[in-house]
Parts: sequence; C-alpha cells; structure tokens
Amino acid sequence: MKKIFILLMMVQTLLWAQKADSIPEFKNALQFQLGSNFNLTGFQGSTFSYLRHFSPNRALRIGLTTDAHNYGNSSLQESSDSTFSRFENDNEMIDFDLYLQYLFFNKSYANIRFFYGVGPVIGFQHSISEETREYTTDYYYNRYIHQKSEYWKVGISGICGVEWSVKPNLKLSAEYGINPYFYHTKVVYRREIEDDPEDISRDTSESDGFRFNNRAINIGISLFF
Repeated sequence: MKKIFILLMMVQTLLWAQKADSIPEFKNALQFQLGSNFNLTGFQGSTFSYLRHFSPNRALRIGLTTDAHNYGNSSLQESSDSTFSRFENDNEMIDFDLYLQYLFFNKSYANIRFFYGVGPVIGFQHSISEETREYTTDYYYNRYIHQKSEYWKVGISGICGVEWSVKPNLKLSAEYGINPYFYHTKVVYRREIEDDPEDISRDTSESDGFRFNNRAINIGISLFF
C-alpha cells in the first residue's frame, strides 16, 4: 500500500510539472552572451539580438551583426640598390549579417525547458584596398593598385538548447547551432603605372561555394521586459 501511495505521488508530481505553460508576463527580451570572464557580449556574435514571445512555447528572434573599420599605414623603404620608396596603404571594410529564427519551446520542468529553432541567414561584406608606391628616382615608375571585394552569403541556421528561468524577467540558456550557407565572391583588381597610361592591368574574378559552419555552445542571458 505504501508503495502504491508513493507511486501515485510521483505521478501527480510529474503531471503537475507538465502542466501547460502560462502566457509569459514579459514577452520581449534582449539577449547577450556570457564571456569567459562573465562579461556580456553580443549573442551568437551579433551586435544586437532581440526575442519576442508570441505564445508560451513560440518565439521569434532576430539578430544583426555589423562591423566597419578604416585603417592604413605609411612607410619609407630602401631597396637593395639604395633606392628609397614611400609606401602607403588604405583599407576600408563594412559587413553585416542578419538572421531570423523561429523558436519552439517544450513544456517546462522545474523552470527548465528545451528549445529548438530554424530560420534564414543573409550576409554581405564590402571592402576596398588602395596601395600607392612612389620612388625617389626616375628609374622606377610610381604605381597605384586598387582592389574592391564583395561577398554575399545566404543560408539557414539551426539551433537547439536548454533554458533556465531564474526569474520571470531573467533567463539563462545554453545552445548549439549550425549554419550551412552558399556564398558568392567578386574581386575587381586594377593597377596603374604613372607616366605610362597604357600600362594598366585589370582583372575580375568571381567564385561561388558552399560552407557548413557549426558554433561552439553559447551561454546566454535574456533580459525580459
């Protein structure tokens, strides 16, 4: 009799744990990734990650990664024949990645639940590199090199993980993801020689391919409001 009573209590506890999740009080969240020193960084490498719950077990997440920089260097170099040349290099780059994921959450057990999701990913990168070399003697002609690169990618992202609700407005998660995508690259190269307008070299190369990336497990924190 005692064993039957214990079994009934266990079944009742399990049924209580599997009750339908109620509509969350806080539906919107900003997500961050916990770094090695517990510092907050962009989630999934993104600059911005936003999550919106439409139901207790359905949510939509959007992430945007942007980066832009401009750098260059200048130097005076001496060749083996004691000829000096001034070398300058300037580089500009801008890129972004945008992903959209539809997430599905299982019913919670003791404030812990599993989730998985899938969605599209697009990305673009544009870079320009300019190089100038000027010589201090007329024996060499000054030259100018310009190179422009463009990179596109489109694919899907898939994730699975576990979420722990610490508080109604604070949740911790660990997730693993994959990202297969197709890409296209185009590079335009041009070289000009000063005092010789006919000596111009041009070249354009394009390539396509497919890549499959998987990410290490991300530990994240979601702040709901």
